[in-house]
Amino acid sequence: MNLRRSLTGLALTLTLSASLLAGCGSTADKASQSVTPTVPQTTQTIQSAPGAEAFDQAALIQALEDISSIGPGASGSSLRAVKAANELVVFAANSWTDDQADAIGDAVWAWFEPLDEDAREEFHQGRELAEVQAIAITKHCEDPDLIGAQEDAGVEPVTGVLDLSHTEDLLRTIRSSTGWVTETDSTGSLPDGT
Repeated sequence: MNLRRSLTGLALTLTLSASLLAGCGSTADKASQSVTPTVPQTTQTIQSAPGAEAFDQAALIQALEDISSIGPGASGSSLRAVKAANELVVFAANSWTDDQADAIGDAVWAWFEPLDEDAREEFHQGRELAEVQAIAITKHCEDPDLIGAQEDAGVEPVTGVLDLSHTEDLLRTIRSSTGWVTETDSTGSLPDGT
């Protein structure tokens, strides 16, 4: 009986010691574990990049994946649409050139082609919301409400002079590369973003 009590006491002592030691550490360890304060976001001013030689495929794929995750009607879908739209506008401003249109279209198709029908439908539903936001951000980039929406979505707001044609060209390329032309949308017209 004494042996059992001694073993139980030893086990309890070891457990308490381990938990106390886990909380201990050098000041440097504690400093590295401390939470850094949030720095207020600044806006990013984007200038069109008409001579871009290559495009950031990872940024394009991230935008496409974010479009797929919008989930229209679900909680937070508006913020996800703003985030994806911001990524599209930034990509278009930094990477779009007419010379890159085919390569960008090929990258979109390479990402889209393996998706099953349900995933494709989710993408197209999200794309519609992201398009509206992307056009609005491009046309009204200094609007405080749009800046606030981008901040709420966790991205740096886009401000500055933007070439709307780059955003529109990118959106049309995404549409055509993913086979999105309907009877009511045979012209490929884009939302006006107002």
